[in-house]
Amino acid sequence: MKHGEYGVRHAVYLISVKSYWTTLFFTMWLSSSYLNGQQPRHIRFQDLPAGWAESESSFNRAIAELERRTRERLLEGENDHLIAYLLQSARFTTEPKIEPALSAMEYMRANAPAGPVPAAVAWRMDRFLKARPGDDVRLAYFQRLVAGRGKPYLIAEYARTMRFLYEKESGQTKNLPPADLYQERGYATDTQVEANFAVWTALSVLKSLQPGLRTDRILIVGPGLDLAPRTGLIDLFPPQSYQPFAVADAALSLGLARRERLRVHALDINPMVVGFFRDFSRRAGRRLNLISGLRRDQLSSDFQDYFRQLGRQIGSEERLELPPALAAHLGKSVAIRQEVAQAVTAAAMNILTERYDPSPKYDLVVAANILVYFNAQELRLALANICSMLRPGGYLVHNEVRPELEEFGLALGLVPVQARTIQLSAGAGKPLFDSLIIQRRN
Repeated sequence: MKHGEYGVRHAVYLISVKSYWTTLFFTMWLSSSYLNGQQPRHIRFQDLPAGWAESESSFNRAIAELERRTRERLLEGENDHLIAYLLQSARFTTEPKIEPALSAMEYMRANAPAGPVPAAVAWRMDRFLKARPGDDVRLAYFQRLVAGRGKPYLIAEYARTMRFLYEKESGQTKNLPPADLYQERGYATDTQVEANFAVWTALSVLKSLQPGLRTDRILIVGPGLDLAPRTGLIDLFPPQSYQPFAVADAALSLGLARRERLRVHALDINPMVVGFFRDFSRRAGRRLNLISGLRRDQLSSDFQDYFRQLGRQIGSEERLELPPALAAHLGKSVAIRQEVAQAVTAAAMNILTERYDPSPKYDLVVAANILVYFNAQELRLALANICSMLRPGGYLVHNEVRPELEEFGLALGLVPVQARTIQLSAGAGKPLFDSLIIQRRN
């Protein structure tokens, strides 16, 4: 769903090496009872089909370079979120929010990229730096990211982020078509409720094609967190992650999973995402607050039907009071049942360079809104790792429409089953679409 960036995400977080390994150890321990001894390991030259790498030594160099570049893209993605939050949040100032794309147009057309930032942006930067976060998770998180570097750092990152947005929104890209810009930009951790509609549709298709199918063991790659999307920030509540719960709800409602056997495991390279699932099952109130990113009158009737039933199989629904500015949006709160929360686990892993060994043999892998960030080399690695963790007859569901995905998949034994385009928005304005692609492992 890259058009409009609803739900586009890949987990991102910059941390110290010590913190990373502490988090990785804990999350591996947390999910060990579910994984039954499987351990993460790096992908090897021998894991790839013939011809995908020139030699073992060149492959190892490529993996090392990928991991170096991943660290760079993690930081870039975090700073993209920082600027999106800075422009849109009402938590540290009462000044009107600034739409990032409009700010990019204003900045790039009025200044050289190194010129002064607009006055309203500079004001927000000052307020952000002086604010006291208290228990505001987002504000504290972003202030830690900037700690010790101050306003010059914010100005530099604002200029970089605005340059990308301007190129994307105006179509003035030098070497890449707009869709391919994502292969060069930082990794993002965006997610919204709308991102789950295509997955639900895909599971409905699988149910119709194979009525007896069971998907009790499900892997979610890059579930994301609603930290600070590029547009449409809603920060009434602490950051949340929806997809593992939405997929669990879909599998149960469609009869694809048995409640007592359902296990959903999420992989992410963002410890903040992993930490959300680690803490969620231990909360006294295990609640997800669901708000549509689009207004009700913009949403298709199919999506509105989906939103109404979302959560009924995994918890109890309660009314969610929304402020006047969001009164036209769909909203509700779902209290997640304890057994469902405990069935959802998470661990740190880079899907480009790592996999579980031996294979957990998942029935279903969902990788929505992450493949868009990968070039051809990275797609091969990601698909190879995903395929290795699927059981024969298991399914991969994603939403990246690129011809090479079918080619690479076939080399790994992933056979295309179906592809569809679905409409999320209706009414006035530019329609918003998403895609679904289903592949089956031989």
